[in-house]
Amino acid sequence: MDSRSFTRGTPIEDFGEVEKENIRRTQETARVTVGKIFLGTKQDNIIEIDEGSVYGSAFVMPQIARSGLWSPKMVVMIVRVYVLLALNCFLQWMLVYELMKESQVMNKFGGKMWLCDFGAKKSGCPDGEGCVGPGGTRITPSRMYSFDQWNMQSVGKQALLDIWPDRLEQIVDNVDPGEYGLESMECRFLCTLLFVCAVAPEFNAVMRMCKLLYYLPTRSESWVEETPEGEVQVVMKGMPLVWKMINLLCVVVPRLVLWQFTCRTGMLFLIETAGIDNTIVNATALLFILDIDELIFEVFSTDFTKHILSMLEGFRIPKKNDKTVSQNLAREDEDVIEESSMNRYCSQALVPWMVIQILIIWAYFHWIYYSTHCFKSDDGTWVSKAMFLPTSTAYSHFSAFWPQMFPIDSATSPYWTWAANGGR
Repeated sequence: MDSRSFTRGTPIEDFGEVEKENIRRTQETARVTVGKIFLGTKQDNIIEIDEGSVYGSAFVMPQIARSGLWSPKMVVMIVRVYVLLALNCFLQWMLVYELMKESQVMNKFGGKMWLCDFGAKKSGCPDGEGCVGPGGTRITPSRMYSFDQWNMQSVGKQALLDIWPDRLEQIVDNVDPGEYGLESMECRFLCTLLFVCAVAPEFNAVMRMCKLLYYLPTRSESWVEETPEGEVQVVMKGMPLVWKMINLLCVVVPRLVLWQFTCRTGMLFLIETAGIDNTIVNATALLFILDIDELIFEVFSTDFTKHILSMLEGFRIPKKNDKTVSQNLAREDEDVIEESSMNRYCSQALVPWMVIQILIIWAYFHWIYYSTHCFKSDDGTWVSKAMFLPTSTAYSHFSAFWPQMFPIDSATSPYWTWAANGGR
C-alpha cells in the first residue's frame, strides 16, 4: 500500500510497520522539497535591474555598447535610450508640477483654504468639539457641500449683505451657505495608503540601483560573454568609474527626485480631496504618472533593447561562504532544512519589511502635509493656516520642488484666517 491511501483519510495506525516507514519517508521527502523551494527563491544577495523601464535601459545599454566597442549602430541606440529617458523625466515632472501648481496657486485664487481635518469628525456634531467648519459655523451632515458649491453659496450670501446691509439680521437668519469639509477620513487613509503601496516599489528600484553602483567592481569588464556551449550571456560585471558617475547623475538622482516629488504632490492632492468618489478616482489616476516610464519603454524602445534586458542576469553580491542555488540544493537533507529556516517561526525572511517601509513613507508624507499646512486649534482639531493670495499665477519649478527654500510671492494680508471662534 502506498502513501496515497493515507492521504484519502485512512488513519496511519491501520498500516503495517513497512507502510508506516514508507509514509514517513514520503513526508520527509516532501518536507525537504519544500525546503529546497525556499532555498531556490531565497535570493537576498542578488540584485536585478528593471526590465521594462527606461531607467533600466539607460543603466544597462551603454554598458552593452561599451562591451561591443561602441559600434555605430549601438551608439545610435544609446542616443535613443537617453532621449527616451529625458522624455520620461520631462513628462513626469510636468504632470506633477501642474498638480502642484493647482494646489499651491490656482486653488488660492479660488478662495480655497487647506482642507486639513475640517469635517472629519462626525460623531457628536454639531455640539461636540472639532465640529466647526471653515465658515465658522457648526457642521451637520445636511449642511456639508463640496468646496465649489459652498464657496458659491458663501459668495451669494456676501453679495446679499453688500446689496442690503440694512437687512443683515434677516439675511443671516434665512440664507445658509452650509459648510465645507472632508466626507470620510477612512477613505482618505485608505486611498493614501494604497497610493504609497504603488510608489514604494519605485523607491526600492532606486535603492537597488544605488546598491549596484556600490557593489559593481570599478573596472572595465565586458557584460556580454559566451559560454563553452556557445550560448550568449548578458551578465552585470565591472563598470568604469566614469559610467558609475554618469548613471548616478543621469539615472539614479533624477529617478529619486521624481519619486519624492510625485509622492509629496500625490499625497497633497489626495489629502486635499474632500469627496469620497473623487478621492478614489484621483488615487487611481495618479498611478498613471508612475507608469509613464514603462509606457514609454514599451512603445518606443527597440526589440533589441527589450531582448537584452530580458537576457540580463542579476548581479550576485559576494558574501562569505556564499553558495549558488544549485550548490544549496545539493546539500544534505538536514542542511537544506536548516538553511531554509522552515523550522523557525521567526526569521529575517518573515519580517514584513515592505509593510514597515510603506507605513513609514505614509506617515512621513502625512507629517509633511500637516506640519506645513495645518495647525492644531484649541479643541484639538487640525485646521488650515492663514491663506495668502499669490501675487501672480507664475509658479517657479524651484518653488514646486522646494517650497521652503523658494516660497512663492504672496500678499501681505491673508484672505482667510482661522479666528479664535473658528470664523472666516
